[in-house]
Amino acid sequence: MLFTQDIVAPDRRRSNAVRTAAIQQAVLFMEQHLLEPVTLSQLADIAGLTIFQFNTAFRREVGMPPYRYLSRLRINAAMELLRKGMPTAMVAAEAGFFDQPHMYRHFRRHFGLTPGQLVAGDTCDALAVESGTGRRSAAGPG
Repeated sequence: MLFTQDIVAPDRRRSNAVRTAAIQQAVLFMEQHLLEPVTLSQLADIAGLTIFQFNTAFRREVGMPPYRYLSRLRINAAMELLRKGMPTAMVAAEAGFFDQPHMYRHFRRHFGLTPGQLVAGDTCDALAVESGTGRRSAAGPG
């Protein structure tokens, strides 16, 4: 399973020690509440910042917006469950997605493939795409 620091954009990786305590608390909250709806307002309150201040600080320190970070946490959780053989309909609920089509949209946007295509053998190629943009190269399917 990928660790939190592996999710940030490669050119923006920072150790947890460099992150401010406020942003670290928000990250921890997201990790612990994957299955629940998480709002920007909640995260800003946890960090003790306004929504604008939180969003700006989060992007600066993590390298992506809070919602994209939360989506990547959920995608990583879903990938782990798919590798264990869990059916995709169950994976969607277990990984915190609203429903199966919601999970599929995130996989298509992130990898350019559906969860089934990843499990069927395109996993290594798709995971290599996770360079920060989540976009596949022109040579790949999708």
